Amino acid sequence: MSAQREIDPSQFEARLGALEGMDAVREAAEGRPAYLVGGAVRDLLLGEASPDLDIALEDEIGPFLEALGGEAEQHERFETASVV
Repeated sequence: MSAQREIDPSQFEARLGALEGMDAVREAAEGRPAYLVGGAVRDLLLGEASPDLDIALEDEIGPFLEALGGEAEQHERFETASVV
């Protein structure tokens, strides 16, 4: 069992802003409900680097992907996409 780490809430916003790609995600969301989920949240709270960002949307994925740019591959079965 691993030791529990104390999380300093004052560092949370700085850590969130430092995530690579987070500025692009914020701009692409443009006020649409979008949530950081998965391993990136765990890594953020632990102060560790995260290799990717998992974003959950409450909106159509198409406009978000278009605004985000990059190469997107949509996975229709689960209504998900991967963006590089």
